[in-house]
Amino acid sequence: MFGPRQHHHFTPNVKWVVYCRAVQLGGEEEWNFAWNRYLKSNVASEKSRLLSAMGCTKKQWLLARYLNMAFDDKSGIRKQDAQRVFSAVAHNDVGGPLAWNYLRTNWKKIYDYFGGKAKGGIITSVTSNFNTEQHLKEVMAFKAERGEELSAASRTVDRVVEKIKNNMVWMTNNHNTIAEWLHTQGYPVQLQSV
Repeated sequence: MFGPRQHHHFTPNVKWVVYCRAVQLGGEEEWNFAWNRYLKSNVASEKSRLLSAMGCTKKQWLLARYLNMAFDDKSGIRKQDAQRVFSAVAHNDVGGPLAWNYLRTNWKKIYDYFGGKAKGGIITSVTSNFNTEQHLKEVMAFKAERGEELSAASRTVDRVVEKIKNNMVWMTNNHNTIAEWLHTQGYPVQLQSV
């Protein structure tokens, strides 16, 4: 599908989709192939596509390794690309909870990696779909625990809290209606209740 013996040329518009799907359906071999292409490429747009695509894997251990690599000077990932890697993992349905746990557990490491600067984009990327009371409690606890280190990103965290509250209201007002409509349309979809 996506490996060293297949040389396919795709238009730039679909490359990321092809890369992402190959990594998503593949395993370690496909992920490593994408990583090696990233290391060998000199084209910035190609490197960005590959970094994002490697976050598409459904293998938690690969995602965990990738998160560690993102904040390691010796990994081959440039410091300015760490946020792209984190965001790629955070937007993966398997990687989202993993990225949130990683952020909370390794905040000091991330903070120090960026020279004592809080990166609001990292916080925003991992919390963008939060919509439950539990999510709200976790973000509030994170803010309380890391208050001093979050000073530069405290407004970002405040916006995240407001967005979660808005998402909770939306879910309360719309969840049951959407679930009922899907059911009447014949979709056996189980939506997570609030």
